[in-house]
Amino acid sequence: AQRVYEEALTQARRGTDPQLTAHVLAGLADIYLAENNASYARRLLEEANQLTRYQVPAFVGRMGEASLSLGHEVEGHRLVVQALRDAGFERPPSPPSQRVRRVFRGSCPANARAQARSV
Repeated sequence: AQRVYEEALTQARRGTDPQLTAHVLAGLADIYLAENNASYARRLLEEANQLTRYQVPAFVGRMGEASLSLGHEVEGHRLVVQALRDAGFERPPSPPSQRVRRVFRGSCPANARAQARSV
């Protein structure tokens, strides 16, 4: 799955649709999160978020998940809470639970985590 996403990213970067590139980056980031490479996943998600020119709650939440995986509890919590608020939740949980983390994992249009496990 990683190889497919990397090729898709190469093709998307040649195009003119930043939204497409952002979603491919997010899918690839999910694979890296599943492989315990949260640092690189976070960088990919930051790039995806910048390409969209606004804070996509799913990207921000997954950046929070990556930050939590890296041991950055305060930043991770802040990003997860921001994502939940941006997504319309008025009172996000505190601190983020495993259930909250799963919300963002499942929010990717093509759940790359499941694909990464099946390859």
